[in-house]
Amino acid sequence: MDITTMLYRIDCLVKAKGWTKEEFYAMVPISSSAVAQWKSKGRVPKDVNILRMAEILEVDPDYLRCKDLKESTKPADLSTNELHAALMNVLIGLSTSEVADVISYAAKLRASHKD
Repeated sequence: MDITTMLYRIDCLVKAKGWTKEEFYAMVPISSSAVAQWKSKGRVPKDVNILRMAEILEVDPDYLRCKDLKESTKPADLSTNELHAALMNVLIGLSTSEVADVISYAAKLRASHKD
């Protein structure tokens, strides 16, 4: 399990929900010091915590565990929440103009599929 990627995914999902990290940690519940140990010592969260975080964030626990999707999995097979999380991961880190380009492209793509 890639702890850095897992924490990045959690941060993105928490931000998308409009919560602070502290609010999210209280929901699990986990302490910020436990998360700090995950980061600094590369410790793996307890499975019960991963399951609880996934439940709260409405994603598959394997997404938080950073397990790759099977090649046979198609976007249509994913839940809406998994698709939203994947999209958030694409958008995080892009500049404002790059995000605007993505939105413009998505609008054109949607329009082309309505025909």
